[in-house]
Amino acid sequence: MEIQSSRKIARKVTEYNGKDKRTLEVGQTNPKADRVTIGGIGERVGETARDLFLPQNYPNSVSKDYTATRAWWFARDVFSNAVGYCSGAAIGSALGIHPVWGGAGMASFNMIRDRTSQTVGFASSFLTPTADKNPRPWIVTGELLESAGMTLETAAASYSDQLLPIALSASVIRVVAGAMKGAWMANIGPRQAISDNLGEVGAKNGNQGFVASLLGAGIGMAAHSALSSAIGTGPASTLIAAVGSVGAIFSTSMMVNSLNMNPVNETAIDRLAESLDKNGEVVKPFSSVWRELPSMARFSQYPMGLSVEPLLKDEKRFKELEQMYSGRKYMMDIVDDEPYVVLAQDSQAADRFQAALQCAFLTRLKKNDETLSNKELVEQSLAKTPGDAVALLERMEKAGWSTDMVRVDDSGIRVDWKAGGQDGSEESKTS
Repeated sequence: MEIQSSRKIARKVTEYNGKDKRTLEVGQTNPKADRVTIGGIGERVGETARDLFLPQNYPNSVSKDYTATRAWWFARDVFSNAVGYCSGAAIGSALGIHPVWGGAGMASFNMIRDRTSQTVGFASSFLTPTADKNPRPWIVTGELLESAGMTLETAAASYSDQLLPIALSASVIRVVAGAMKGAWMANIGPRQAISDNLGEVGAKNGNQGFVASLLGAGIGMAAHSALSSAIGTGPASTLIAAVGSVGAIFSTSMMVNSLNMNPVNETAIDRLAESLDKNGEVVKPFSSVWRELPSMARFSQYPMGLSVEPLLKDEKRFKELEQMYSGRKYMMDIVDDEPYVVLAQDSQAADRFQAALQCAFLTRLKKNDETLSNKELVEQSLAKTPGDAVALLERMEKAGWSTDMVRVDDSGIRVDWKAGGQDGSEESKTS
């Protein structure tokens, strides 16, 4: 007699959560704890803390660089708030020592400082477009200036007679620093909130900053109390501010180094042109932000999206340009001894990148051989510029560049130079 087994093979299902996965069996139930244990309480506390300070489904709901950048920024906030406590203590000490700053004098002091800061903030907003195109070195330089301003404020305790000019100078420095650093904030949040959770990520970052402020103020208070009795209030405040500023600057630089944000700007394109000229390879971003600081002195040299009008003055030359750029969505010539770029109506970021790269090649050719005519410069730089900009951007992305951030100066004008006129002739339309 043949006996058949009634044993069934369990059906398994694989569940994915970002990069994590687990295998479950159909019909299997997870046992629930009948009573609350010490371990269970600890686990619940950990889950509550995680929900307070980290986005849901962390780390799958944020970018890979989120953890490292937030850790370094937390350290920066701790140092900065420790310095802030000492700065406030120093200002308070100076106000208390000098009788002119009592009562109405203190109100006048605050009013003058606040209005000066607002005026400087209004005037320094012109820095933001440049900082937006090259955010990494501007972040670190902004932190350098902010730390210098806070240290200067702290030193005011030792010069109470000169409190107003010192405090105003410090406020001006800090406001400029804020304008320099502010541009990057709008870029980092959307890049790290990869699950359409920008609001939540911002809220959790705020919670982290709140804890860092409490911790930093506590450290500053304890250090100030310990050192004041030994070396005096003024020297103690200045010493803590100096040490804390160094810590804040170091933490900021490490945060930027951890940040996966390397825009394709004019400096990057210049380095790319040099590398392609030398060996045909795509250069990698700098590993240290300190090497990028010299690029802050650079302002836009390759403006594009300009009016087509200067190129229409010479009909023969314009037809030559049309033929030369027939396969591209931009047109470039030299006007007033500088590269002049006109963008097609349907041009995209890749076309702006391609045009800027030709500008970089042209600038290198002009520097290396001053005998070349403008026509030769345009022709030779065009020949050097790869025709497939998208493929080149893909190579750059593999090298570590953020190719979704093509940051070149664009005036916004677009031209349809292939539009036909009523008489059948070619005419250009500008939008």
